[in-house]
Amino acid sequence: MDALLERMVGTWGMTGTVRGRPATYTREVARALQRRWIGTFGAAYSIPHATGEARGDTLLLAFPYPDGPFRDTFVYDRSANSWCFRLESADRTGGWRLFAEYQVRHR
Repeated sequence: MDALLERMVGTWGMTGTVRGRPATYTREVARALQRRWIGTFGAAYSIPHATGEARGDTLLLAFPYPDGPFRDTFVYDRSANSWCFRLESADRTGGWRLFAEYQVRHR
């Protein structure tokens, strides 16, 4: 998983949607805290901590938030050196609802 995470380091342009509305961000991603990761919005949004796994070029994270779980899927495209981020929240029926989705490219 470490090699896949290392591919996130750099400056990225993110375009997509959050709750169905257009969103554009620029993010700088770096390793911190003894080469561990922390979100750009601060440590409070990283608690509770996620569990995760890598499957090939896909990173899957699960966040057990008290008001309902989230799952984040990050898929790396080697040929374009880009990512697709998909964030979903659990709905009341046990399914998943799209929260945000981004195409992420190096700046």
